[in-house]
Amino acid sequence: MSNIFHDNMTVAPAVAMRTVNDFLGRGQALVVATIVPVAKPGALAATAKLLVDRGGRIAGETEGGGLERRVLAEAAQVWATGLPRLLDCSGLGSVTDREAGIAGSIERIFVERLAPEARTVTLFRLLGERLARGLPSLLVSPAGVGDGAGGQGAARCLLGPQGVLAGHLPTAAGVAQALRLGGEATAPVDVVLDGAPYFLEPVLPRDPVYILGAGRVGRLVARLAALAGFRVVILDDDPGYASTERFPQADEVVVLDDFQDCFAGRSLGAEASVVVMTRGHAHDTAVLAQALGTGAGYIGMMGCKADGLARVAQVGQDGFAPEAVARVHCPIGLPIGGATPEETALSVVAQLVLVRSRRLGRRGG
Repeated sequence: MSNIFHDNMTVAPAVAMRTVNDFLGRGQALVVATIVPVAKPGALAATAKLLVDRGGRIAGETEGGGLERRVLAEAAQVWATGLPRLLDCSGLGSVTDREAGIAGSIERIFVERLAPEARTVTLFRLLGERLARGLPSLLVSPAGVGDGAGGQGAARCLLGPQGVLAGHLPTAAGVAQALRLGGEATAPVDVVLDGAPYFLEPVLPRDPVYILGAGRVGRLVARLAALAGFRVVILDDDPGYASTERFPQADEVVVLDDFQDCFAGRSLGAEASVVVMTRGHAHDTAVLAQALGTGAGYIGMMGCKADGLARVAQVGQDGFAPEAVARVHCPIGLPIGGATPEETALSVVAQLVLVRSRRLGRRGG
């Protein structure tokens, strides 16, 4: 990732949607800036967002970097006119952009105002619900008129794989074209649909990590995994441990009846990670056997080398093929020489990030 993101408090789109829905739910408008980095060979361009409130302040934490200052200046224009701004930052850029590190790092910035109108509130609430369920969406925003201006032909639209979910586009041909272009895009693109300019943004859910066991190390893993951009799901059979008070960073905290059917009603694909660390290792083998029956891209189990491998071998004796058992990372985490719970959690999340980077084809993964 470009160093420009080290000095500016941007957030991932899936995380930003929580704040967007908080503002709209309170009846407050806000300006959203979507930042599209320059695509570089061997690196995945990670779209980011900055949110600006009506007082001209960055919503949430701020670092005061050059990108934040540029967005605040553009947001002031959007607040004043109600019109979105699509900025082309490619090329040499201005002296200010070069000094701020924007030139050469950022390709485009799309700045738009979201008003708490019924249709906008409904659309973004639905988008948030889809992200929580792990479903991808395509957000289509008019790039030539302000929110609520321009008549029926310029409304914002939310698309799923099968078509329109909320809002609308003027024609069925425009919907089909947006789905085709959005399906091919790995980052936001500006396009012309039905003769009008639009900004197409694929909004993808965060990769989920399922932490089986709500003990001390599980709490630390949850905290670090959330910071690293994972969607964190906690599962345990003891409500005294599995609670939102103990796991404020978790997206979902589930109190199981028991560990015999942990993933009921869930479909775990290659983007999912399973971290097995039940308290006292009492349910590790039962959980591990269930995890091996899923399509999870990562399965790790905590335990010292001898005891952990013995539990893995026990699962292998229950009918799983050697190649299936070989999917298990045990001992869990990268070998960084850690011994404390904090160091163990750090090694686990480092391994989760490494596996995610390799799957996404990121440079260095």
